[in-house]
Amino acid sequence: MMWLTMVAALCLAVAGQTPLDLKALGRPTEEELRRNQMDMLVIVGSVTSSSARVVYEPLVADKMSDLTVTLWLDGEHVVEEKSHHQYRAYPYALAYSDLTPNSTYVVTIALGETIRGSAQFRTTPLDIAVERLTLVSLSCDRFLQDVDDSHWKTLAQDIQDDPSYFGTIHMGDQIYADDLVTNFQRAPFESALRAFRGLYRRGFGRPAVQQILRRGAHYMMIDDHDIINNWSRDVFATYNTFARAGLQAFYEYQYQLLGDITDLPKAFDSTSRGELYRPVYHAVSLGKNQLELVFADTRFERGLTLKSNELMSKTQLSFVEAALAKNASHFVVFSPLPLFFHTETSGALAETFDKEFYPGHFLFRQRVDQLWTLLSSKSIPSVHLIAGDLHMAHQASVCDPGHSKCIPQLVSSGMTIGSTSMNERKILFFHYLVSQWLQKGACLWAVVTRASTGVCVYTEYTYYGQNYLKITWDHGKLSTAFVTKPFDEKVDQVLEWILQWVLDFRFCAALGAILALRAWM
Repeated sequence: MMWLTMVAALCLAVAGQTPLDLKALGRPTEEELRRNQMDMLVIVGSVTSSSARVVYEPLVADKMSDLTVTLWLDGEHVVEEKSHHQYRAYPYALAYSDLTPNSTYVVTIALGETIRGSAQFRTTPLDIAVERLTLVSLSCDRFLQDVDDSHWKTLAQDIQDDPSYFGTIHMGDQIYADDLVTNFQRAPFESALRAFRGLYRRGFGRPAVQQILRRGAHYMMIDDHDIINNWSRDVFATYNTFARAGLQAFYEYQYQLLGDITDLPKAFDSTSRGELYRPVYHAVSLGKNQLELVFADTRFERGLTLKSNELMSKTQLSFVEAALAKNASHFVVFSPLPLFFHTETSGALAETFDKEFYPGHFLFRQRVDQLWTLLSSKSIPSVHLIAGDLHMAHQASVCDPGHSKCIPQLVSSGMTIGSTSMNERKILFFHYLVSQWLQKGACLWAVVTRASTGVCVYTEYTYYGQNYLKITWDHGKLSTAFVTKPFDEKVDQVLEWILQWVLDFRFCAALGAILALRAWM
């Protein structure tokens, strides 16, 4: 494919470009709102102080017109312009380099002569010591099943009103491919691939989500529902063709935000699984030795290259160790699955009843202990753990048995009502059991047995409804805050109150002690 590239000087000479009307560019048309799909799918990918990636795909039936992608500085000056024919059935990606730190850029994408999509991002300053940066973390979008965009609209308004907003971390389950299994489990590869691409176009292309994906940096981490529920190496073997189609679609719509896919095998349906694997763990440095974002993989390796009793490879563990050894003042470690939520008991229950293997499972004990050793090192001044998957908001302190080191862990999961624990009573009561009883029981057992390894998880906050998490860097200090949506149904409000207060472990323990004391007296 021949790219037609024009240097900035030539662009500026072309017919006196006028400044962009950014508000008008980002506003969906009546036709786009009626279809609930934008004409152009646009996602900003990884952004640094000097580079950025943009992924885009036309969603209208116009295959003859050329695409023209223009990069603007501050929406006023053309930096670069590229045109190309339409030549493939999945998104295109552009990588920009040599950008100016601490600057706002706008990307416009025209189909023929008409701009059909745009995006905006800000490169980070080289030094963020006196800056304010806001990140959002979230997971689990079940819109294609529950048609609920209410909390996405809250987020869109939130970031629109926040000049400090930098980007969003999507920690897994960006789509729910479960419903495809019924119709496409035994379908030919190309049919399954078209179905997966359709899910992404409907999910990522809808106006409520495009308002977010087109603004700031986006980092996407894969979890099971992006391919199939409880995805692992064994599940891959059972749903081989279907899983391969989902894997290719993941590379096309999510991985391209991070890197190129030109080196991937062409025959996705027949190439060995090992050749289909590309590492998705990585790190992003914001500022000079200031904020380090570490993205750990708890799903992808397990689905392609590892044995069933392995949580992550030695190679990835070495990467995490090297990332945590950097001379940064604050570290944030993101993972699709929470590293320290489940106990061995709840891990065994999850395997028995849901066929899922969580990091708390005894098979992963050695690797989890190794991770804790790295994370709890005294050489690390500050670290936060942030994860998704659980369909609730959860905050806890993770401590070693001697309480010499405690680390905050936050879970943000549930952007739509269908992906909340409150919507699935079985999960709701299981998570209540884990957070209020099994975690505390495991800690008590560690005290009784004088355990020298392992961790204690102390739950501090739970919310079983829709939520996302804001992470704020403000002049060298890091803070977090959940943004939750109140329950609409009265029964959900009452049940949340009962679980939070009436059945709270401390209340139940105090009540039990009082009753025992009265009986004894």
